[in-house]
Amino acid sequence: MLKKIKELIEIFYFEKLKLKKWEKIYKNTEKIILFQTPEYGNLGDQAIAIAIKKILMDKYSDKLILEFTLNEYERNENLIKKIINNKDTIHLVGGGNFGNLYKDIEFPRRKIIFSFPENKIVVMPQSISFTNDSDGEKEKEIMSNFYSKHKNLHIITRDEKSYEIGKELFKNNNIYLMPDTVLYLENEYLDKMKQERKDVIFTIRKDKEKVLSDNKITEIINILEKNNIKYSIDDTTVNYGVVKETRDYEVEKILRKISGAKLNITDRFHGVIFSVITNTPVIVFKSLDHKIEYGVRWFKHLDWVHYVEEKDDIEKIILKYLNNDIEIKKENYILKETLKERFFNI
Repeated sequence: MLKKIKELIEIFYFEKLKLKKWEKIYKNTEKIILFQTPEYGNLGDQAIAIAIKKILMDKYSDKLILEFTLNEYERNENLIKKIINNKDTIHLVGGGNFGNLYKDIEFPRRKIIFSFPENKIVVMPQSISFTNDSDGEKEKEIMSNFYSKHKNLHIITRDEKSYEIGKELFKNNNIYLMPDTVLYLENEYLDKMKQERKDVIFTIRKDKEKVLSDNKITEIINILEKNNIKYSIDDTTVNYGVVKETRDYEVEKILRKISGAKLNITDRFHGVIFSVITNTPVIVFKSLDHKIEYGVRWFKHLDWVHYVEEKDDIEKIILKYLNNDIEIKKENYILKETLKERFFNI
């Protein structure tokens, strides 16, 4: 334990030295800043960070890009502020945390926006949602007043419902609609993930957003066992931290699992998206909010993405893919191109 504490002290010491050096070198350089990337185990959010870095490098190939994780900014706020000048463009990581459900991310985001009133700030594709209670209503009003005060804030939403909410709440800001950033990786992993497909994989929630009932999961498992279909139960979240250095490895690991299955059954939005970028047929159930119900509309052109309700009988869908060798191919990558076209015009 003592050894671990000493290691952390050393890491944080050299981190501060690096930032002081960056202030001297980069203070007056016009650059691109990416804030709030994750160090927690949500692999969907980790994939977002990978995709954002890629799209930023493609759009700003001539500029310096600096990334600061959620934790790095909390530890070194004052030092990081000294590196940034008013000409820098700031990007805040996307995901499903815009609202009052994940205040541990929402509150730091507000702090960053408040700290840089003169900078162009872009919130990458987000689902906007609030709980249906007094706290949700209170936070709606607070966020509407707060965000509307920034003169150069651009909020990107990733589904039609979030876009409607954004247009209603943030009338003084620029609101956009485009696919989730991970879809910029639509053709990134296909060659790398080629393998024989077999069995079924579940990528299902165990957290506070879980709404798929245990009874439904048991019902599906009974269908699989009745038909002698093997399955594995997984999730797109791991129970340990994932840092920048291990991000690619962890994301590729879950993508490899999904791409090795004939069918993915999920209640996670990035469970669907991981299926889309690995050409894996998927059955997806609704989420706690609107993110899946509206988010899957991006995939209307893919007849192997099946959005279902708990009451639906999915045995036919399961047997369609498990009893046949169906090779999924895409002739084009319209989601990536849509994302690129819209983002490059902001």
